[in-house]
Amino acid sequence: MLSLARTTTRCALLLRACAVLAVSISLAPAALAQGTVKAVFEKLDLLGRYGQDCARPTAADNLLIIHQAVEGDRVRRDQFTSPTDRQFSLLVDRASSARPTELTMSGMLADKRHNLVLQVDGKRMRVMESAQEGGATLVTGGRFTRGNAETPWFHQCAGPNANIVSGVFSPDRINADLEAAAKRRQEANPNPLPRGSFFKIVFPRNQSEFNALARYSVMLLTSLAQQPEDLPLQRVFHRAGQEHPMTRVSNWRSELDAAMLARKVYGGYREDGFYLFPTGYWVRDGQMLVRYGATAADTTIAQFPGATLERLKELGNLDPAPGAKPNLAALQKIIRERFTGFPVPTALP
Repeated sequence: MLSLARTTTRCALLLRACAVLAVSISLAPAALAQGTVKAVFEKLDLLGRYGQDCARPTAADNLLIIHQAVEGDRVRRDQFTSPTDRQFSLLVDRASSARPTELTMSGMLADKRHNLVLQVDGKRMRVMESAQEGGATLVTGGRFTRGNAETPWFHQCAGPNANIVSGVFSPDRINADLEAAAKRRQEANPNPLPRGSFFKIVFPRNQSEFNALARYSVMLLTSLAQQPEDLPLQRVFHRAGQEHPMTRVSNWRSELDAAMLARKVYGGYREDGFYLFPTGYWVRDGQMLVRYGATAADTTIAQFPGATLERLKELGNLDPAPGAKPNLAALQKIIRERFTGFPVPTALP
């Protein structure tokens, strides 16, 4: 898809993106065998969304890079030139980090291997070395070989990346995910957080189900807090210039088991709830935010667009009509089947 023999204009765009056209760096397989690829990215906190300017919409002059763990112990490095246009995708299958300020990676782009070295500085990164293996060098010493300009920094965008996971989400699975998140947080920073919110979104499986749900998807949102007055949530909403509240179908309160690490890290007070998620939000720039009870402070819990899901392209218009409501039986069915073990709502809001 991206040949090094393309035009100068094409290459310049790729270079601005700190893309995946890598150098003939010395990346011997033995040097790249430090743990799993996912673990190396997690150690450096490099999974998620990185933009040249997170406050501006994604565009050809304001590129977005998403690092997402995928099957086979690989990390996919996607580059976007708009909220819906993925320019290319590198599948990273080798990664190592000799120091906390550097990541060496190698992966396949189409049928070519590319090697990169990233400089990592807290919540930002940039390409220091980049070239196709056995081909042309594009970046060396943090400068483009064409024009000698410095490579740009990409900054970690606020809020976690909206990744794609699959399967059935039972209470045990959600609790296990809470524990995994708490462990990652504690390893990065032992200090507890005042609160935290986590979500799972289930998309319709076919056109018939999508129509029955009035073009909505279904979200389970789990919020934890150290202080009881932070719950229930005051509001859950989407922001993309304007703010749009999410429709809550049902919610319930509980407490985390005292033995759970998540209780120590995020707090023992818990609220779960099902929400109608307008499916089109997934593919466009925006944020999902919550407002906790006592603080009345808006907190970003996700950045969109989410990771690419080809199935959504088959559904046509992804935006619910104004005032549209899903069929209750269809909503109950998807919750029973995909959120097994959770309370099934008995009415629509």
